Amino acid sequence: MDREHPHTSRDEDISCPPDRVVVCLAVNHPLVERYLAEIMKKTKGLMPLDLREFQQDTQNRPPPQVLVLDLSTATTPLAQWVRALRTSFPACKFLSLGSDASESAILKLLFLGIHGFLSYDQAETSLVAAVRSLAAGNVWAPRQVLQRYVEVSSQMLQTGPKPSGSLTKREGEIMGLLFRRLANKEIAAALNISESTVKFHIANIFGKFQVHDRSSLQERLEQQRYLEHSLAPGPA
Repeated sequence: MDREHPHTSRDEDISCPPDRVVVCLAVNHPLVERYLAEIMKKTKGLMPLDLREFQQDTQNRPPPQVLVLDLSTATTPLAQWVRALRTSFPACKFLSLGSDASESAILKLLFLGIHGFLSYDQAETSLVAAVRSLAAGNVWAPRQVLQRYVEVSSQMLQTGPKPSGSLTKREGEIMGLLFRRLANKEIAAALNISESTVKFHIANIFGKFQVHDRSSLQERLEQQRYLEHSLAPGPA
């Protein structure tokens, strides 16, 4: 697997993260939690807190920008866990830590709405960079996985509602990522283009589908149910 810098935004398009990044640690093992917190505490501007602290004091705690999930300590099925956390932290970016760094495993995480992945052996050297990248609105995954993610997302739209005019290849790629509810910055990172270019293509997509916003487009797309398991990713 390609281990070069994973997210795909061009240098000039990468937004600067906030001065302070609040990180929620969804980790059930105290030693792992302490280890991850110590890594982040060495960096000025990162504020790691465990999930229990947020749950016990929702009024006085600042909302987290990034939530780190340790996949090995999950006590419920992953999809159920992610949905529950998404309900509690709807604006949060999710970074997962796990042992399976295969393309198919990372793809499944992205389709669950997780924004980045690190293997355990990358945590010490890359955790801070990944957290800051997600806080800035980027996606943290190997380039070839993001490319496959774009391809599969586009395939999922082939049987969906048709626009009044044909979509270009780039519009089809962006449509697939819109369907996955990615923000403009995340789409730009996945496709290695500027955010202004993403906005240009989205405006064209809205025109072709005769809608005025994302929610209206989503309603049209959800008129037909998409069976993700029938589009299981093949070899890259």
